[in-house]
Amino acid sequence: MGRKFTTAQAALHDLLDRLEANPAAKRLLVKIDRSTFPTTREADEFEQGLKKAAEAGTVALKFGVRRDRGTISHATLLDSPALYRHLDRKPSTDRVRETLDSYKQVSRPEWQIKLISEVESTWSRNRAWYGISVGNMSMIDALLNMADAISRGDHENLDYRTFSRRIGGASKIVERYEVALLRAISFVMEVPSGKPREALSAIGLDKVSVPFHVSGPVALDDVPVPLTVPYIAIPHQAAGTLSLSRRPRAVLTIENFVSFHRHATEANRDANDLVIYTGGQPSLGFRKSMAVLLPQIPMEVPRFHWSDIDAGGIEIFKTMERIIPGLKPHLMSRDLAETRGTRSDRPIMRAGSSPGSAIESLAEYLSCERPFTLEQEELDPEPPDLTWSH
Repeated sequence: MGRKFTTAQAALHDLLDRLEANPAAKRLLVKIDRSTFPTTREADEFEQGLKKAAEAGTVALKFGVRRDRGTISHATLLDSPALYRHLDRKPSTDRVRETLDSYKQVSRPEWQIKLISEVESTWSRNRAWYGISVGNMSMIDALLNMADAISRGDHENLDYRTFSRRIGGASKIVERYEVALLRAISFVMEVPSGKPREALSAIGLDKVSVPFHVSGPVALDDVPVPLTVPYIAIPHQAAGTLSLSRRPRAVLTIENFVSFHRHATEANRDANDLVIYTGGQPSLGFRKSMAVLLPQIPMEVPRFHWSDIDAGGIEIFKTMERIIPGLKPHLMSRDLAETRGTRSDRPIMRAGSSPGSAIESLAEYLSCERPFTLEQEELDPEPPDLTWSH
């Protein structure tokens, strides 16, 4: 379906927009269909606008034949510099250069110079840079400041809005421009893989900082948590007050909060196992809390993780596997997926994506044609099987 315009000016500007987006484009044209105009007068005014542009040597007009003879069928871009002059419009490269000239005069770190160069290249094609509209230098400034602050660790223990307000000057910048912020960060440090929110969380910036949820034989300031309390939730900054009150039978980390809550209240009533909620893909705060707790757990205590049987669950398992050595999957098997899950219409994992992982065989299954997936909420909680073997 062709583009629809109400005025010749809009159609001519669109020709230049497309040229700026793709300078190598050949034979850019705009088609005219008089039947799409509400009135004959509007169609006539549209054609008159194109004829004036043609008289200025900017476009070549093609007329219809037979019963459409005498009406314009389409206009082809002929001379772009002439069209810029006709529309009294500056090329995007000139506009962006003028916008950035004074900005580029400031002495900056090499990573910022490279980022600004990428922004200039994108804006010169009249395209937004990761959602930042052409010329919005105040937002580029905010993102540069935020990326710099994150590289120094000034974001830790702050939520999206507090960090945005303190560093960027407005409370919703991170929420609105997660991808742009990650791109900016990538110029100064390595960015974790995963969805934008997961990657920012792994760096240490969370929309809302999820407390550290633990069920089992734990104590706070050396005071054991009673069995009448199925689990506790503490800020990550307070993880140093957490200790084991006795040796756990097993360690189990759980991706989903509903499954964690059910497991703590239904399958871990005697608090024999140490059960921990990961909050999805583990955040930096979670990793720091685990770094406090893990050294207290004897190496011979079996360790398990329970996630959805899907691509996200596999990635979370592999992340947890790097945090907790010797991790094994819990309620994550092909048999469970095929008996309780839903069939996918395509492979959801890339073959060979999890070599050497305890979850490798399940990941390979998910790379097959039409595998089954399973959300962990579909299953009732049960304690880990200590006889598990890979």
